[in-house]
Amino acid sequence: MQVAFVAFGALGWGMDTTAGVRIDPGQVPDAERDGLAVAARPVLLTAEGSVVEMPEALRALVSVAVDAVRSAEAVVLVRESDTWTTREAARFLGVSRQYPVRLLESGAMPFHRAATHRRVRATDCIAYRTARAAVRAAALDRMTTLCVEHGVYDRFAPPGDART
Repeated sequence: MQVAFVAFGALGWGMDTTAGVRIDPGQVPDAERDGLAVAARPVLLTAEGSVVEMPEALRALVSVAVDAVRSAEAVVLVRESDTWTTREAARFLGVSRQYPVRLLESGAMPFHRAATHRRVRATDCIAYRTARAAVRAAALDRMTTLCVEHGVYDRFAPPGDART
């Protein structure tokens, strides 16, 4: 089973799907959160109390989750095979519910139908958000480069600023 890990800042965002697991920072008391050691080596304990070493990939996943909880961030664990409704996709992307519907219908993001309802894979939403962030970063980099080339990068000041 492959698992995607998504860590969110304290956004109040929660999964409505039963497949996702969400740890809200409010669920972990401050004293316990402060006591979490990032450098510790996480292990699994069996019902009998035996210690079982975790595979490295699982240890890395747990370490990222512990670090996020220590930073008072919510943590969401999602299976790569999970599918979301358009409402859940919209909440993940931080947009209106209609926006993912338009993305899906335009072919910008793959989906399938469960009866008459659209379903989108969590991994497709994650990939879309990552690609969208990369496009935004590239556009900002290009704008910054153009401003520097034209010598106006450090010349802007809001109206009423003494530097103008």
